Amino acid sequence: MSIQLQWTMGPAGHRVSVKPVLAGIVLIFAAMLMVFPARASVVHVFSGGQLVGAENVDVGGTLYDVTFGDGTCVGLFDGCDALSDFAITDASTALAAADALLDQVLLDVGLGLFDTDPTLTSGCSEVGLQCVMIIPYGFDVLPGDPNVAAAINSVPEASDNFGLAGSVGPNIDTGTSTTATYARFTVAATATPEPASLALFSLAMAGLVGGLARQRRTKHR
Repeated sequence: MSIQLQWTMGPAGHRVSVKPVLAGIVLIFAAMLMVFPARASVVHVFSGGQLVGAENVDVGGTLYDVTFGDGTCVGLFDGCDALSDFAITDASTALAAADALLDQVLLDVGLGLFDTDPTLTSGCSEVGLQCVMIIPYGFDVLPGDPNVAAAINSVPEASDNFGLAGSVGPNIDTGTSTTATYARFTVAATATPEPASLALFSLAMAGLVGGLARQRRTKHR
């Protein structure tokens, strides 16, 4: 048995079918799913037997890509002498980024036991210790040493931690350390709606508006 939804409008008691309206709403919802796709999952980037980065890391609602690697802040961050050299530029976001590394990236997954074994992260090779991922985010004064946050993946795992870690000399090379590496964040490329999806969304909106207009004309006859 089918059910036709109706409601009563106006003092004259004119009844207006809501089926076209519901159909329009469903079409709009479907179009929105195409225009605004679901947020992507984190993708681990694995090369040469090590974790070299990850894509689609959610930091406070913004997606970032991150790469791990040894070097100096000057060499890895476009001179490391201006706030514009960093994608993350304040302490609270840097803390959230460090937390996101531990919660979303440094996990035991099919590609590797990245949480259990810190040496699987590019730049860290000391067995049985830890991997400190350094995230530069700003300066107290310019020119000067960049302020940094850090995510610490430790053995044992219960010692994993993150926090603000003061500052680091811009020319200090993490390649001289077996337990530290830089984490370079960049804003992930966001998906742009396809023209066909935008056209469907516009068509759905036009159909709903047209349907409501026809119902109003019918009401006043």
